[in-house]
Amino acid sequence: MSTGWREIDERIALRGYVAGGDDAVRRAVGSGSYGDLQGSFLLRVRDSADETWVTDRTGSRRAFVHGGSVSLDERPAGPAALDLGAIGSVLVNGYPLGGATLFAGVRALRPGSVTTVRDGQVTSTPYWSFTPAADLDRAEAAPLLADLLVQAVERHVTGPARLSLSAGYDARGILGILRHRLGRTDVTTFSYVHGTPAPASDAALSARLAAEAGYPHQLVESVDDDVVRVIEDNARLGRGLTNVCDEVRVWAHELDHDLPVVVGDECFGWNDVPVEGADDVLEAVYLHRSSGLRRLRDLVGTDRLGEIGTATDRLVDDAVAPHLGKRDPHDSKDSLYFAERLCRGLMPWRESFAGDGRQVLNPFLDGDVLDLVARLGSADRRGKALYRETVRGLVPEVFDVPFASTMGYSPDWRTVLVTASARIRETLATPSLLDPVIPPEAVDKLLTRCATPASRLRDQTARIGASLRARRQLAPLGRRIGWEVNDPTLLRRILVLRAALRPGR
Repeated sequence: MSTGWREIDERIALRGYVAGGDDAVRRAVGSGSYGDLQGSFLLRVRDSADETWVTDRTGSRRAFVHGGSVSLDERPAGPAALDLGAIGSVLVNGYPLGGATLFAGVRALRPGSVTTVRDGQVTSTPYWSFTPAADLDRAEAAPLLADLLVQAVERHVTGPARLSLSAGYDARGILGILRHRLGRTDVTTFSYVHGTPAPASDAALSARLAAEAGYPHQLVESVDDDVVRVIEDNARLGRGLTNVCDEVRVWAHELDHDLPVVVGDECFGWNDVPVEGADDVLEAVYLHRSSGLRRLRDLVGTDRLGEIGTATDRLVDDAVAPHLGKRDPHDSKDSLYFAERLCRGLMPWRESFAGDGRQVLNPFLDGDVLDLVARLGSADRRGKALYRETVRGLVPEVFDVPFASTMGYSPDWRTVLVTASARIRETLATPSLLDPVIPPEAVDKLLTRCATPASRLRDQTARIGASLRARRQLAPLGRRIGWEVNDPTLLRRILVLRAALRPGR
């Protein structure tokens, strides 16, 4: 069956450029459209007059606009003001929304865009976006999706590879396709573990999945006992622009670089939760405004928190605005999920950690798969409904193993941080560009607060509120409780920012 996909290999396009310049590249991908290019790429095409930068659909490889130029490095060459909105977004959401960076005026290129630099002027034009259309019914979509899933895995995983395996739906689906639909025998798998895995943990069940598929499986200890090294590795690799990687030990020190890593990132739809207004859309994809930073008030004061909050809310509102106003609020939710949580959150995380010296393969983010999912009705995207139904029918062999009831590989970060408090306090003597925003004494105070029973109780209350908000009848009560970043998460994010913003780093 034809899916309309026209095979365009990045290497062919680049060879065409060497032979015939930018026009040859444009002809190779079809009249100036880069939308047929598959996989992870960042193209830079230069000639005497200008240069052109092309990002892939998910922005998996980043470049940054600095005024009238584009660079692979987000740090300005000279002194630059910090972007308070980006810092606030990192603290409340884990990463800066909308392509912002820690430095004012420096932005990441938009995913799925062509950016031209000419005479000190930068212009950017999108060539693709994830725009829910709801023009394909389930009866027609289901067999198409099944075929595209197999084709995507075959297309992207072309040789020996290492699959990051978990006992959910997504990596399990890739495992099933590799083994039972493609008959691949050149695959190894791994999963995170912390200590001895419990029988219902992700590590234990992933090992069962691999064993039943006949693939060698490696359990990799995810927890680094040296919390200062965790902070430093996150600052070095993530540069303060990504969610903190709890498992940074795996990527930085444990996992070999000999094989491409296959991961199960996807955009089949997001949680099926009550969604009505803009606040619900944000909450549904776990994004937040500055109200989630209430715990900063006691550390930096009302005035400073107000400055951070105003800048953060402006950044969040600007990022969310293009996705609101759709007829179906679930379309707004899934559009925002793709643009921000996936492209601005997860993809930079993958690039920074899994992609540190490795090739990362993302078969379920294949362009044809994304195009099809965008055409589904929201009912088929809610809770990934159509994907889950399709993959169960496609590879039933891998669904005999139950789903994990616990991840089982994350430590109690509060205890870890408090135990390492003396070493953490030593790092506060090193200056950081963050100090005028959040001074070292505020970080010291937060570290002390982490050890208090009141801080633990506040976390428990916040978790209750989150649970209530996810239930249609109890959501109003949950909103009254509110959401806020807990102290251990806030502390880790601040410490990584401090390290990433050390002068001369």
